[in-house]
Amino acid sequence: MSLVSFGLIRPAILSLRSYYDLSLQYLYYKDHPIEWRNVSEFHARPILPTAAKKYLKDNFPAFNHRFKTLLGVKTRTNDDCYNVLSGVAHGSAINSISAATQPAHLVEPKIVVAQSVDVFRDVGEHTSDIFVAGFEGNWLSLPERTKLDLKARFEDRKPRKELRI
Repeated sequence: MSLVSFGLIRPAILSLRSYYDLSLQYLYYKDHPIEWRNVSEFHARPILPTAAKKYLKDNFPAFNHRFKTLLGVKTRTNDDCYNVLSGVAHGSAINSISAATQPAHLVEPKIVVAQSVDVFRDVGEHTSDIFVAGFEGNWLSLPERTKLDLKARFEDRKPRKELRI
């Protein structure tokens, strides 16, 4: 959030995209040490989020049910924020390519900074949903913050029961 506080939104979004990629890669590589070794030694390319999600769907029996259930109570504007993050990274999103000619021009106006907060919140909720959907522990093992967020999203329903955790 330091970059956001300075008004450096594009680098902040690029950092957020790295966070998203690395979070999903972790869920795959924690179970694949040989593949991780090959990536870390530059013998292979890292997997993309689509491949990581396919791995989760194929190998974690509760993933599909939980993720669909979580989508039903999402507070974010997008089902998946990756397209927004990629649009900024690849310059296809509106105003994502800087026209700055001086360092001061890299700092975005307050209105742009305020709008970016939603993107960060959306990515946080989305990555949390992916981790919860693939979670193999029990409800008591979830972090308290995660349980509180889920209880708020499910309102009067019980997330533990809805998600079968």
